[in-house]
This record gives sequence, C-alpha cells and structure tokens, in this order.
Amino acid sequence: MGSRVLHIDAPNVEHVPEYTSLLVLRGDPAGGGASLLGDLRAAMARLGEADRHALREPVFFEGRAENLRGVGAPRMPFPVLEDDQDGQMVWVRWAGKMLRDPRNTGRTAVLERFAAALAQTTVAVTLGRGQLLVVDQRRIAHGRTALGPQQGLADGTRRWIMQAKATFDPAAPAHQILAGVAAGRRNDA
Repeated sequence: MGSRVLHIDAPNVEHVPEYTSLLVLRGDPAGGGASLLGDLRAAMARLGEADRHALREPVFFEGRAENLRGVGAPRMPFPVLEDDQDGQMVWVRWAGKMLRDPRNTGRTAVLERFAAALAQTTVAVTLGRGQLLVVDQRRIAHGRTALGPQQGLADGTRRWIMQAKATFDPAAPAHQILAGVAAGRRNDA
C-alpha cells in the first residue's frame, strides 16, 4: 500500500481536532509503514513573509468534510496559516493532498514551497505492537511511508492500527470533576 503524505486530520472544518493518536495493534510484517512527523511551525518559520501572507488567505481547499461529528461545519475555503487576534500562530491547516487539488490551481507554488520546508523538518519513526503515538496537530503533521509488499500475507497478519482524535473541552464532565478536586471539593456523585 502506498504512502500517506504529511497532513493534519480534518484541516477543513471549523474545529480541527487538537490531537490525533495511532495505536499499533499489529505492525507491518513486511517492515514498512513508518510514521512520518513534520514540524509545522518550524516549516512555516522557514518561509518568507510574502509566502506566510499568501497562506493566511482563506482561499485553499482540501477534500471534503461531510458527516463528521464534533468538529463543526465544513470550512472551505480556508486559510492554511491561521493566527489569533494577537497575531500568534494558532493553526497550520495542512494536507499534502492540497498540492493535487485542482481547486488550488494558481496557488500551487506557495503550497510547494511550504511542502519543501515541511520535508526539511520531517523524521520517520517506526512503531511496534502496543506502541501509541499521540500527535499535537497544532505543531505536527503526520503521514506514513509505504507498507512493505502485502501480497502473500495471510489474513489477520497485515498492519492493524486504531486511530482516535481528541480536543480539550473544559466543559466536559471529567474536567469539571478534576477542577472540583483541585479546588478541594469532593465529588460523591
């Protein structure tokens, strides 16, 4: 199976999941499938101000965002680089597939420059059975190298991973309980 280009999960929605995780239940018996991790902020810092300005424009597209829960409405087009009201970088909404999306024609050069900068920050990590990778999507894009040859592998022996996404929600019941404990209140409910 082919590689997966560097990306964050769901870059094209209102509320991008802050974290994504990969739990390896079974590694690739053919030895492929290393996880790729690229530093989004370091890559953005390698670009000139004109490129960063172009990436702040809400004119980029990536895939579709339908039937997703907990992430708000689809946001297309969207900016690749998103700052807060104080000008601090909040999100780098990146997916390498944007380079091939025909809706981004005319903006490919700046996307290619960012992809090249991101490649300079990328490392490969091979995870084994039982290992968990948790990625802060505000900082890191993830991808995967190609799996090794899969033909001839018996059913139930191929790579098997579980993925989960999460966002901090201070209103979640668990956080309310922990806040109460920190404040010295007991929760006997």
